[in-house]
Parts: sequence; structure tokens; C-alpha cells
Amino acid sequence: MLVHQDFDSGSEFISFYIPKCGKTVEVCDYFVNNFRSNYDQLKTMIHFNIRSPGEPIMDRSADLRLSGRVYLYHEDEMSYQALAQVTQLFETHNLTVRFRGSSYAADEWKKRLLAQV
Repeated sequence: MLVHQDFDSGSEFISFYIPKCGKTVEVCDYFVNNFRSNYDQLKTMIHFNIRSPGEPIMDRSADLRLSGRVYLYHEDEMSYQALAQVTQLFETHNLTVRFRGSSYAADEWKKRLLAQV
């Protein structure tokens, strides 16, 4: 699990990666039921301040709020049923999941290749 901080918006979001394992739905179920304690622990341990250019006041990482957005990077192909099941799992915990599977990776690779032309 990674916590990404966006000081411009005053929010944080999460990403996590699931390697090929055949149990993506089960891993997601475990994650949504257990991530909060890890997230809260990180929030109490890591603090830093950033001053935006031209701003007199520092932005504090402790003031950032969890947006509820979670980017799920996964190697296993997921059926429409599995996608719906995982989406529901996240929604039950007031989280919005964004899937980043093999089709996402392929699309990103194509963008980079086309940018080189």
C-alpha cells in the first residue's frame, strides 16, 4: 500500500499492487477490511511541511484528508463479476476503486510509444 499526497487539493489517495495470484477478490476483501489501521499508523508516524512557491504559510501533511480514491494495480485478469464484486467491497467502506490491470498497462505503453514517434 502506498499513500499519495496531493498538497494542491489537500487530499491523499491510496494505491496498492496485487501480483498474479488467482485471488484478487480475496486480497481486496482483506485490504478494505484492514487498511485503515495501517493508514492511521502511517499518519501518526510521518509528518512534514511544504511551502508552495510564493505562499507564506506551510502546508502540513497531517492536514491532508483521505479522498477515498484507491488505485488497484493487479496482474490477474478480472471478470465483470469480479470487478463488480470488488467495486461493491470498496463502496461498502466509502472507497472508490480505480482498476489498473493489464489493459491499463498496455494503453499506457502505447501512449509512451506514440510519444516517441
